[in-house]
Amino acid sequence: MAIGLTYLVTLIPALLFAAAWLIGRGAPSPPSPVRVTPSTQDTLRQVRRRGLWAVTATVIVLGLLVTSAFSTDGIGLAVSPALAGTAGLLTYSLMGVRGRTTEITRTASLHARTWYDHLPGRTVTLWLLCLLLGVGSLVAFGATSSRDSLGRYSSYQNVLTDGIGSEITTSAGPYPGWFYGVPMLVATLILIAATWFALWRTASTPALPEAGLELADQTWRTESSQVLLQLSAGTILLQTAGSLWFGGLAIGNAVKVDSIFVSTPWAATVQMSALLALTAAFICLTDAFHRTLRVPAKALGSLSPDTPEPVL
Repeated sequence: MAIGLTYLVTLIPALLFAAAWLIGRGAPSPPSPVRVTPSTQDTLRQVRRRGLWAVTATVIVLGLLVTSAFSTDGIGLAVSPALAGTAGLLTYSLMGVRGRTTEITRTASLHARTWYDHLPGRTVTLWLLCLLLGVGSLVAFGATSSRDSLGRYSSYQNVLTDGIGSEITTSAGPYPGWFYGVPMLVATLILIAATWFALWRTASTPALPEAGLELADQTWRTESSQVLLQLSAGTILLQTAGSLWFGGLAIGNAVKVDSIFVSTPWAATVQMSALLALTAAFICLTDAFHRTLRVPAKALGSLSPDTPEPVL
């Protein structure tokens, strides 16, 4: 089982990232309409490199956590996506961007940047929806959980009525009740803090070291912010997919009487939602990887031919 989950969380994303890299490599980069110095080019390459390291660190840490989490009563497995996302975002935050500035005089803007200046509105809305889905599902599972034989809220209890009117109580687990939900909510809060820190680091990174590249500077910050939000949303969706899958599995198992499965649309709906959340998570992570590959080209491609030449 551990080997299968390792392939699931490492091999499949790795193949998707490889495909995204090939697509990004094959697409021609738009030529910059203005002449930029090697210092600017080096700065944008470092921005791209730190985004790639963030996504790669997330996948690697996720695989390592999943394969070593089976001795923690399932809690380690439950919080693996959020902790992996936190590791990726901290990797981004701790990697500095230092361009070569010996050939020019660096310029600076008097406008104070804040962490929310370059947030793409649509991506923020999607991130909030993912967060609402993740937190809402954990609260719903916690509210409907029951105590297991050890007194932990990690099982689902169902009351059935047989053909003669007698009530039969069945239970199944593991169910993402409060025993799992509280650590997952704490891990989600840590992920939110890491997301904010990474966005703050994006805003506080020094501007491109040339005058006349304000639009390119704004573009790379917006693109990087979108990558960070997609990375955060992807790991939230991975965590949500896991809780939905095990929750639906427990609900389905709780309606078995004498090994006879009683069909329930609720269990099937929850598990189908888990598959949709898993698909959306892979899409978010793959698009984040592909988008960070294109940050330098997008930044320089945003300049119009009417943009004044940088002052050298």
